[in-house]
Amino acid sequence: MGGAVQNNTLPATFSNVSTVVGIAAVGDRVKTVPTFSDYTAARIPPVNMGLPIGITTIDGKTFFVLDNYSNRIHIVTLDASGAATSVRTLRTAAATPADIVFNNPAGITSDGKNLYVTDTSNYTIDKIALTVDSSGRYTGTVSVLAGSSGTSGAIDGTGNTTTTTTTNGTTTNSTTIGAARFGAPIGITTDGTNLYVVDNQTVRKITLVPDGGTPQVTTLAGSLGATGSTDSTDGKGTSARFNTPLRITTDGTNLYVTDFYNYTIRKVSIATGLVTRIAGTIGTYGTNSAVSVASGDRALFNGPNGITTDGTYLYVTDWGRDIYNAPGRGQVVFRIVLTSSGFSGEVTRIAGTQDTFGFDTGTVSALGAYFCAPMGITTDGIGLYVTDSQNYTIRRIK
Repeated sequence: MGGAVQNNTLPATFSNVSTVVGIAAVGDRVKTVPTFSDYTAARIPPVNMGLPIGITTIDGKTFFVLDNYSNRIHIVTLDASGAATSVRTLRTAAATPADIVFNNPAGITSDGKNLYVTDTSNYTIDKIALTVDSSGRYTGTVSVLAGSSGTSGAIDGTGNTTTTTTTNGTTTNSTTIGAARFGAPIGITTDGTNLYVVDNQTVRKITLVPDGGTPQVTTLAGSLGATGSTDSTDGKGTSARFNTPLRITTDGTNLYVTDFYNYTIRKVSIATGLVTRIAGTIGTYGTNSAVSVASGDRALFNGPNGITTDGTYLYVTDWGRDIYNAPGRGQVVFRIVLTSSGFSGEVTRIAGTQDTFGFDTGTVSALGAYFCAPMGITTDGIGLYVTDSQNYTIRRIK
């Protein structure tokens, strides 16, 4: 669910952090032209990543990494020990495969069969139907699920309808653009029935329908373009306000949103849209004086970014505003105990050196590890996988 393996609670403590893919502090982002190429090996591939910011999994063994700099998705396959055996770029399923390319993509999730991407600077939500070719490699067929490429807006309404026809062995997709428009879609998750997208100070819902059907886009929480910090005041999600919400996850009952410049974690009821703050102090950033604090109302964040859940806990990447063009505060990963109501339970730093960015080589202790702008995060049911964006690596916490 939501591109993560759930209902398998992760360990109470984490021992180490290791690099799965990438070369620490060496990335394509510093080059004029990306030089990523497919890699297959028995050990950790020496792959130069661009700017990995999103990560999702379909089965806990195959991960799809959203590379914002190259505007592509890289497929990372792990062996039984957790080492990466191959890294490939996701390509089309055509007779002559081509890279699937986006325009400043920000978020990625999966329902186990398809990928969904927020194609931010195209203002669209894209669906990639996955298939496996004769060599056992994943390929994809792309369609625009909602929004109009190149046209921004703040409009609820119909999504897009894609019709597939086959003539003389040639398959053609025809898309009818609906009324819905997006302003800056970033985070995305799914419960298998709907997609939930963080866009322009709101959480929006897109119904998932069979191929050929028309999705519907509605605003579940927040008000398009309006910033603030209030929870729902009238029992409705649209009365709530966010301040640069970034990413989102779900346990099937609620959505959990990182509200970056409010320095909080917000819960949104899927059934009602009701928004409540469960962790963090509104408008106050900072560092917790201990590794753990007793409950969410006592926690401080510097800029909560990525978020995932195993169904029992939330896991949040946290780093603050740039300082002289370098990420500064935070640089850590937190675990948050979910509760049925009110504020969350205990908030614990499980990885990273607080308020210090840097890079590591090899395997290091979890609380002594260095990150540099950690963003996306997911779980395979055993450990956590983090896109350590400005270290150009994928890190594993176990």
